[in-house]
Amino acid sequence: MSKSDRRKPQVSTGSSLSPQQVTVAGMFAGGRTVKSVAEELGIAERTLYDWRALPGFKAEVEMIRGRIRDEIIGRLTTLAAKAVRELGKLATGASAEAVRLGACRAILGELVSVSVFSELKKEIAEVKAMLTPKDASQ
Repeated sequence: MSKSDRRKPQVSTGSSLSPQQVTVAGMFAGGRTVKSVAEELGIAERTLYDWRALPGFKAEVEMIRGRIRDEIIGRLTTLAAKAVRELGKLATGASAEAVRLGACRAILGELVSVSVFSELKKEIAEVKAMLTPKDASQ
């Protein structure tokens, strides 16, 4: 991320933060330190620490981090699909047996990982449902 990109204001959640606070929230969400933000923007470090303690500011940072995470997951998903297609090509079309075997192992290993994750997610949902109090009116 270039220096100018880091200073672009983020789109706010509609909170009562100033445009400068929204910009700073974006910088913190992107991993910047209080010291580096203070130096770059000429804001006192104490002010930045005070802002970080505000509930609305914290919510803004988390909202921006969520958008960053969503974008990263989207990009990784696209790359993962391409990687799976390439592994499939190698598993069936590579001339070297060792390459085909390695691709097959990679595919099977990831299939197991995804299956385990999916099953755990299902079990967690079931446990949450059991722990959620039932509406007495039902």
